[in-house]
Amino acid sequence: MKIKERILYTAIFICWIVIIIVAGLNHEAWADEAQAWLIARDHSFFDIIFSNVLNYEGHPFLWYYIVKFFILLHLPYNYYFVIPLLFTGIGLYLLLFKSKLPDFIKIILPFTFYIFSLYPIIARNHSLVFPVLAFIAIIYKDRLQKPVIYTLLLLVLLSISAHSYVIAGILFLSYCFDTYKKYRKDRYIDKKLICCVSAAFLGFILTPLYLISPTDLVRVTRVHVPDNFLLSILEPFTDCYFKINYHNLKTYMLGAFLLSMYSVGFFAFCKTLQQKILFITLPLSVLLVMSTVYYMHWHLSYIFFCLIFLLWIFTEENKLYEEKPTLLDKIFYSLFLILLLIQLKWGILNEFLDNMYPYCGSKSAANFIIKNNLDKYDIVGIGFKSMPLQPYFPKNIYKNYKQSYWGWTRANYANQREPVNLRYPVIVMDYMEQGNFTKEDVEFITHNYKIYIFKGMMFIKGRNQESNNLIICVRNDIANSINNQ
Repeated sequence: MKIKERILYTAIFICWIVIIIVAGLNHEAWADEAQAWLIARDHSFFDIIFSNVLNYEGHPFLWYYIVKFFILLHLPYNYYFVIPLLFTGIGLYLLLFKSKLPDFIKIILPFTFYIFSLYPIIARNHSLVFPVLAFIAIIYKDRLQKPVIYTLLLLVLLSISAHSYVIAGILFLSYCFDTYKKYRKDRYIDKKLICCVSAAFLGFILTPLYLISPTDLVRVTRVHVPDNFLLSILEPFTDCYFKINYHNLKTYMLGAFLLSMYSVGFFAFCKTLQQKILFITLPLSVLLVMSTVYYMHWHLSYIFFCLIFLLWIFTEENKLYEEKPTLLDKIFYSLFLILLLIQLKWGILNEFLDNMYPYCGSKSAANFIIKNNLDKYDIVGIGFKSMPLQPYFPKNIYKNYKQSYWGWTRANYANQREPVNLRYPVIVMDYMEQGNFTKEDVEFITHNYKIYIFKGMMFIKGRNQESNNLIICVRNDIANSINNQ
């Protein structure tokens, strides 16, 4: 790498770190982030896997172990963002300084939506995918010569989430095919390679076993087949997503055109049959999981990271950095530039909005409880969205739950109205939980409680996608003493 390039990439990397730190300090963690923190805080490394907690969560163990490690290092909850910043930063460093990707990708990519706005700040397991794929991309060309490292990386990848499990599965099948080709070529059984492939296979078998769903699990599904499958393919190329908007048909037509051109360009960019198969199967397998198992806005990042990963390894395999790009390569790079520019717009816009508005009302609500000594009263929470308050306190503050984190059980969902019926002094909820109340419940709360609202807004690509408001209902006799202070 030339000195000028190293200076440029170093400047980009430092700029990215500074902006993310500022954004992270302004970030208020929401329910999904709090859930993992609470599970890690209140369980040992052994219990995280061997109790039934992950059976209800549906996520492999890796993220909880990482969070547990940082908790043991006494990382304050207000600095939770340090974890995703660290891992996303590792992935970005590898891409800037270790990849052979074109300069325009290295310059623009750090400020695209998923790498600039979503995953370096929001502490979720998904933030591990980019750095792990970056490590795999570096070792990929030597995967048969360094099978131990490559196998370990596949095991790490499959231990992140259900979506990464599928990505690791496709790479594993390709790995098996490479092993077979090597045997056909050398007519020699590489015992070390066979042992590594077997170990990876064992990992794929064991992971689902410790995630078997309990009988009392309440499944929260968000799938719309075929809408999700089709629209998520168009998503990287359009300003619309998820729900069909017939008023914006032109946008979808443009997205479909760009997608077709992009797919043809990428397909021509692939030089071997195995590359073409990977290009087809890797994104489509993830799309299939999102369409049939679970689908949320941030899961589309897996498609984006798959495309970056494929471009990275194909550039290395084909040694395109040593040759002048052909006309087809130039066309493909132009289409890829369009994709990056769209993501760049979303990244900058989302970062601005997240810094302008609170992401979740958790921090201000917790400060309100502490300032007014409300934790000396019986506090109850209603539903999953009441959990973001818990990490700000050293132990479970809710009287109606045995554990500090949300349990996806029928019993928890069945007791949603209990706090109202028992007239607890302080009730914490959000607007979603009001749907479980009868008209009489709502009227009772309105007349007997003072309602304090702590606003939070989740922006996805510049849109206020989800409310993260927290509502604290304080019984009138207690609220009056607060107001008189």
